[in-house]
Amino acid sequence: QVLLPVLDHESFPRYARRILEPLLEFDAENRGNLTRTLLDFVQCGGDLRALAQYTGQHENTLRYRLDKIAGITGLSYKKLADYEQLALAVRIYLLLQNQNN
Repeated sequence: QVLLPVLDHESFPRYARRILEPLLEFDAENRGNLTRTLLDFVQCGGDLRALAQYTGQHENTLRYRLDKIAGITGLSYKKLADYEQLALAVRIYLLLQNQNN
């Protein structure tokens, strides 16, 4: 809710694109679904167990996917500062998607 009043400012979509675009491109080129994994991970509050239960995937599979995301974005879910950047980009991305629908 804090982001809604300032979401139209160009810096917010640009921030989300800068972080998520390499991941979206990877998924498009490789028929991957890493973006969905990251979106779900953030929506599960960064809780790997909750993500495993939500997706029905083993935690090791999800760790592998999250490590692959780190390799693509340069941001690791294991580092709090990096996770916060990923989570902010995801929240902006989701808000923009909802706004456009």
